[in-house]
Amino acid sequence: MIGSTTHEGNLTGYNIQQGKKRKGDVTSNESPCKKVATEQKMKLYENLILNKDIPRDIRQRADEELLKFQEKSPISDLPEEILVMIFSMLPEDLGSLQQVNKQFQAISKDSYLAEEYSKRCLEVLNDRFIETGLAGERFDTHVEIAKQRLQEENKDFTSSRILQQLINFQAERFPDKLFTDESNPRTFEGFLEREMIIKKYNIYLIAKKLFEKQSVFLPFTIPKNKERLTANDIFIKNYLEILRHKTQLDLERLDLTELPEEMFSVCSSVERLTASCNRISFIPKKCFNNLTSLQELFLNSNRITKIDKETFSKLINLQKLALDINRISKIDKGTFSTLSNLQWLGLYFNRITNIDKEIFSELNKLEKLRLHRNRITKIDKDTFSALNNLQKLWLNDNRITKINKGVFRGLNSLQKLKLNMNQFSEEDKERMMEHRFGHSGLQLEV
Repeated sequence: MIGSTTHEGNLTGYNIQQGKKRKGDVTSNESPCKKVATEQKMKLYENLILNKDIPRDIRQRADEELLKFQEKSPISDLPEEILVMIFSMLPEDLGSLQQVNKQFQAISKDSYLAEEYSKRCLEVLNDRFIETGLAGERFDTHVEIAKQRLQEENKDFTSSRILQQLINFQAERFPDKLFTDESNPRTFEGFLEREMIIKKYNIYLIAKKLFEKQSVFLPFTIPKNKERLTANDIFIKNYLEILRHKTQLDLERLDLTELPEEMFSVCSSVERLTASCNRISFIPKKCFNNLTSLQELFLNSNRITKIDKETFSKLINLQKLALDINRISKIDKGTFSTLSNLQWLGLYFNRITNIDKEIFSELNKLEKLRLHRNRITKIDKDTFSALNNLQKLWLNDNRITKINKGVFRGLNSLQKLKLNMNQFSEEDKERMMEHRFGHSGLQLEV
């Protein structure tokens, strides 16, 4: 029997107004992990019933389970899965989470409540990211990373699995050696607080690198607590003016996990930015908007999985872009549409499977394009037709089975083409070597 709902949205299986147990209730001998039948925990359960933010079907499910235990304590004899779901959805300041969260690992990943709770968490987190000043695309990127990991493990995209991957991914980026942090990543507040610390810590790493040789620079200490981190933020704002006249920024090998857009707000004079060999997985779409003089950008050897199509939109003077050795699986239309001065583009050793024929349509000054060591299976006609200045093209070490007629038409400047280590038949290889796609002087490897 499932309790009905009153006009106030309460479940009627329990007398909330008077806080009484059902007739015949007795106190049971509780095991340590279920020692929750206290006055505080009774108030917590009342909070559950009164909280309209918690989905009604979850409250009904809990009420249904309670009604099965007419002769026992309505709280302490609930299944652990339901106890965990109830108390983990309540505010952290009610003091329930420290006791109950230890049981989370015991929850079945396929349980009804775990899935409903996780679905709710993902929806709320998405909204909270935006409300707290964290970019909305940040959450989208992290969810994309979570799905990519599940795909690699051949697992379905359930809400509970995605949420667990998000928590794992956050733990990988959190600087736990420097922070004594007690925030719980399974609460909304805890997850967001840890995410904000990660962002500020990346700002700290960049500032420490940029200002370490400045005579005016005060001691920039490791932020072992949140107060020190905030003080560092204030300090950074006061010295950002130093960046106005820099023409080069070297952020290589700093163990960065993201690029905070605040650090580049005054970098209009920078012509070369190197951020390779880090652990960067997220780049805000407006991160480079003020780098209007940038000519060379190195983001290779990171963990980038997704690039928003607006990320490079303001880099109209960019000539060289390195995105090699990342985890990019897809490039959206328009990602490179404003890079009309680009001459060198590196995308090798990623996870690209398909190339849209319009991706390179605006890159008519491009001379070198590196696409080797991806997972490309086919190339559509006219994919490279706009690249009339292209001299070298690397497509080796992919999964291409056939090159259709006209794929390399219009590449009048092409000097070198690498197609080896694909899946061509011997017959196709001989044919390509013989005709060389209409370029008699072409240096071809198949």
